[in-house]
Amino acid sequence: MQHTTILFVFGLFATRAAIIRHEFSAGQHRIFGGTDAEKDQFPYQVSLRSQQNSHFCGGSVLNSRWILTAAHCTAGRSLRSTIVWVGTRYLNQGGESYSSERFVRHPEYNATNLANDVSLIRVTTTIMFSPSVQPVQLGTEFITTARNAQVSGWGLASLPGLPIPNIMRWIQLDIITVDECRSRHNALHVARVHDNIICTLSPEGVGTCAGNSGGPLSYGGSQHGIVSWGVACARGFPDVYARVSSHLKWILEEAARNQYYQKPPVPPRNPIAIRNGPAYQERNHPQPLPRNPFQQQNRPEPMDVVHPSGTVHSNKADEKQDDVTEEYEEEILDGVSNDSSYERYIREYDQHNDEDTAFNEDNAEFNFLG
Repeated sequence: MQHTTILFVFGLFATRAAIIRHEFSAGQHRIFGGTDAEKDQFPYQVSLRSQQNSHFCGGSVLNSRWILTAAHCTAGRSLRSTIVWVGTRYLNQGGESYSSERFVRHPEYNATNLANDVSLIRVTTTIMFSPSVQPVQLGTEFITTARNAQVSGWGLASLPGLPIPNIMRWIQLDIITVDECRSRHNALHVARVHDNIICTLSPEGVGTCAGNSGGPLSYGGSQHGIVSWGVACARGFPDVYARVSSHLKWILEEAARNQYYQKPPVPPRNPIAIRNGPAYQERNHPQPLPRNPFQQQNRPEPMDVVHPSGTVHSNKADEKQDDVTEEYEEEILDGVSNDSSYERYIREYDQHNDEDTAFNEDNAEFNFLG
């Protein structure tokens, strides 16, 4: 029985005794056979690793903040458990690591038939370019056939797999038409050969295998494919990739749309830090209370006003308030009692005293939070 794997690596196989399963745990993936990559030969190559530094997928540097990979490499994974490594041929030394900030998978990605198997990863900080780290050139042409295309990455090189090699490897493959690709797959797998994919073919014993998913298929100096799936491993069936030219518009639009993406800010623990916020302004700069009509303008000493009922009202609390209306002042000095005016003032005065007390209590609690 044939098994399809979506986690690739390539290699040159001495035997074909075992068939690899669908599932791979982090740390199983590596590359066998092929040729060791030279220093800076594939400066766009990315290794996606777990928090335990186990390689699980490949990818390519799209620009200073974005990585291009397969959608099934990000599906089901957390940002924290996806670390981007660039600038090294080795899994155990060299290079620079970047944390992942956001995944953007193709909206029409289908995990069942692997249609539109394309994803972007945004890293938290700017990727620093060097001779060992460069953005990939994306292919714009719809290539039907070509010889000597290249696949690079890390992954299994024989079945069953041996210890993971540290060094990146690469092989050459031929690009074939979609129709030929379908004709070489059986009915079980042909439904996964979509119109917007690209296929490669190599002699039996040479091809992709588990561990290189999401990595680049390059031809003529440009990336034309993203490793998606194949029949494990190197058994003479075509390997299948998401075609870059078919998804180029979506890739560029999403990278541009999200270029200045920022995570939602975390609310500050101390809201008083928001100095210009309406809540802060309202609490710390309240509107002045209405003037006290019983406080006479320019009077050197506060006065006590005796209501005809005998109640004494003190104006000492209103020393800083000024500008009384002439009408109220004359009523007080002439001893004319205007009950309606006086009662209205008392109500306003008591109301604002209550509000001021409530404000002080709220403000004390507000500052306590800091």
